[in-house]
Amino acid sequence: GLIEATRDIDAGERLLHQVVNTAATYSTPKPAAHIHELCVGDNARDDVAILTIRITELDSDVDSERWEFDAWDPEASSRVRRALRNFLDGHGVGEERISDVELIYSELIGNVVRYAPGPVAVRIDWNRGSPVLHVFDEGPGFQYLPRLPRDVYSESGRGIYLVATLSEEFHVSRRPQKGSHARAVLSV
Repeated sequence: GLIEATRDIDAGERLLHQVVNTAATYSTPKPAAHIHELCVGDNARDDVAILTIRITELDSDVDSERWEFDAWDPEASSRVRRALRNFLDGHGVGEERISDVELIYSELIGNVVRYAPGPVAVRIDWNRGSPVLHVFDEGPGFQYLPRLPRDVYSESGRGIYLVATLSEEFHVSRRPQKGSHARAVLSV
């Protein structure tokens, strides 16, 4: 039923492979729902059963930490910022780069507070190469536009631009149920 929703099995299989191989699928708390939404949506003509398995400890090369808190709790946000700083310091990241990461973190959390107040999850992964900072919210979602606002007097739009500028790679994706996933590959 999953790959036959459009009655084109080859296209359905290609779409499934594309969806499964995205960072959004691996980072969502409900990967089966995410896969169903992107592969089938409301077009299911047959039963669809999806089983996903989350492996939390892959091997000794995986180094990550995760924190969850309410975006309106400034103390919790500060604790996470300090924990993030300690994580990077423990990996030998220099002070200048740690300051950049703190700015990225602060801008992303500030965005959550302003547009999606409520639960927020922050994760840092350092699996290979550069560390990746993830921020998940449960708000209405937003689209990242990779440019400064046209109005030079605008009071918004610069923070996310700074995040993108200070990151090796930055993108925002919508989560399947609700919210956004901001992913920044950190320059360290």
